[in-house]
Amino acid sequence: MDKTKWAANLLKHERAVLLRPPRMGKTLFTSTSEGLFDVRFKEDFDFLFKGFHAHANRLPEFNSFYVLTITLPMNAGNMDKFEERFHAEVMSNMVNFLRDHPVILGKMEMGMNSFRRDFTGDSFSALSWIATHVPDNKFMVLVDEYDRAPMDFLAN
Repeated sequence: MDKTKWAANLLKHERAVLLRPPRMGKTLFTSTSEGLFDVRFKEDFDFLFKGFHAHANRLPEFNSFYVLTITLPMNAGNMDKFEERFHAEVMSNMVNFLRDHPVILGKMEMGMNSFRRDFTGDSFSALSWIATHVPDNKFMVLVDEYDRAPMDFLAN
């Protein structure tokens, strides 16, 4: 089913939270949104989306964002371990983002090793730091929780 029309609707909101039960396509929707919005996929747009709603109704905002996709970790059993894994996973996703978008790392005037060292265990500050270095405030963060594990942990 073509969900590209719904991904385009994300542009109408500064923040959006999409809640669905497990196995209802959240990860696929996140990947589709990344392909639609991330500057990395600009040259691949026709290949990726030909025949889909987004291709027939192409918006200027498509492939104009620097997209950071964060996948939250599975439950680690206790709050201390979960928090540690949370920060480690988010940091790993940010490192991947910087590798995929070297222009951002260049604007930060620090190397990857410095970034990791300066922000170890503090993924929130690292995220804020990245956001201030993205051109034209074209920063999009997509968060994919892994089958409700974080919510299950917090509920229990």
